[in-house]
Amino acid sequence: MASSMATAVGQIQVRLSVKIIKNADGTRPGGSITTAAGFHAEVIRGNQILAETWRGYQLIVVEYLDIQPSAPPGQASDYWFNINARENRATIEFAATIRSDFTFAKQLTVLANNGPVTIGQ
Repeated sequence: MASSMATAVGQIQVRLSVKIIKNADGTRPGGSITTAAGFHAEVIRGNQILAETWRGYQLIVVEYLDIQPSAPPGQASDYWFNINARENRATIEFAATIRSDFTFAKQLTVLANNGPVTIGQ
């Protein structure tokens, strides 16, 4: 009796929560990834790269949310909109742990503001 084994291919899904930080006047930042369609195009591109190089990973966007967090006391009203996210990652991540308007769910969160994009957990 011959036995056969099927090769199981596991896929790790990386869930993304995309939060677009709006300015105090309600405007969204510019750039292609600050729209759902533009970000989705980048996810498709990222998944193609992952499929070619990192067997088993797939990016899944679970939500797109516009957020408009209030500025810290003593800061300009556009503080979160214009903060350089890459240079101030720790500040943003700390705010996310204590502020309800920055709530992170149990997925990787992408924050997009008027500066460079940052990714946190």
